[in-house]
Amino acid sequence: MLIDEFYRIGADAIHEHDFNRSFTVTSVVPSWSGPVVQWKPIKGKRPPGDPEFDRLRPAAILDALVRTLAHRWVHGRPLCPLDWKERLTSGMPQLFPFEPEVGNGWVWLIAAAANHLSVVDTCNDMRTHDLKQKYGTLRWDIASMEFYQQVDEYTSCVDRLSGYICEDCGDPGAIQSLNGWDRCVCSRHAVPSIR
Repeated sequence: MLIDEFYRIGADAIHEHDFNRSFTVTSVVPSWSGPVVQWKPIKGKRPPGDPEFDRLRPAAILDALVRTLAHRWVHGRPLCPLDWKERLTSGMPQLFPFEPEVGNGWVWLIAAAANHLSVVDTCNDMRTHDLKQKYGTLRWDIASMEFYQQVDEYTSCVDRLSGYICEDCGDPGAIQSLNGWDRCVCSRHAVPSIR
């Protein structure tokens, strides 16, 4: 299941098709942060260029996905804690001065990114100004005293990946219009619930 999620989300996020994949999974290695998918590019194959997203390197997107899935599968079957927003804001109050306004399915995406960004920002001066869902993807605006190219690239990768991860449960998904709102959902959450 983990490898299937990596292939489905990864290929979609770098705009590939199953018949022309430019990467392959070599192994899954246990780590303290969860199972780490190890992958490598397939020699001679390159992902197709996309003028809208050319500034993002496919390797950076896949590496961000590796961190996200490790967090998602760290305890075996993925279950989202109901108090994840409180845990995030109390665990990293400098980076998250308020609770994110997004669905539970993106908990692993945000938590993995926060852990990675805390390593990049050694002086811990980053602060989230906005963290929300807009047009089906995550919008994360971070301010810092210094500009970090790595932070900009990583948050862009996280924003991109959110368009292929269900906001409700974290399974592979796609952006769909539901009741006039664009949301990234899996096939299970694509049908609006009747209340």
